[in-house]
Amino acid sequence: MILPVTRQNIHQAAVIHSESWKESHKDLCSAGFLEAHTPERQKSYLEAEIEQGAQIYMLVDQKPVGIISVQG
Repeated sequence: MILPVTRQNIHQAAVIHSESWKESHKDLCSAGFLEAHTPERQKSYLEAEIEQGAQIYMLVDQKPVGIISVQG
């Protein structure tokens, strides 16, 4: 199921964004830089993206497993 990210589920989206960002950048960035990308920080980032007009969606397969951002 694909759901729009809303204020009600943005924390789940932020957890996914944090985990996937750390995994995808683990060979490129320092451990300290990776650890700075907490769910709380990514929640703020996603909120700002939504404020700027991005539409963010979350893929749920028994549990949230991915997000995508569409802009423009």
